[in-house]
Amino acid sequence: MVAKFFWEKELHEELADLGLAETWVFCQKKGDMQGTQIDAIEHVEHVRREMLYSHECSDCCKEKGNGFVYSKEKSNEGLVN
Repeated sequence: MVAKFFWEKELHEELADLGLAETWVFCQKKGDMQGTQIDAIEHVEHVRREMLYSHECSDCCKEKGNGFVYSKEKSNEGLVN
């Protein structure tokens, strides 16, 4: 039971981080900005996969890439230098 509440909180924090906490409607009917918890998780994963974010590179990091970090899925597709 504790794990269930933990993951629910994590999902709500992810939605809040994306600015969707007040927008997403939890229900059984899947649609634009609505659906089950699983639908919300899939939506968050989809959005996160498309994001790239800058970060402060160490010298070692700078030697390997271009100053951006891609999601793990993107790096597996060979998009990281």
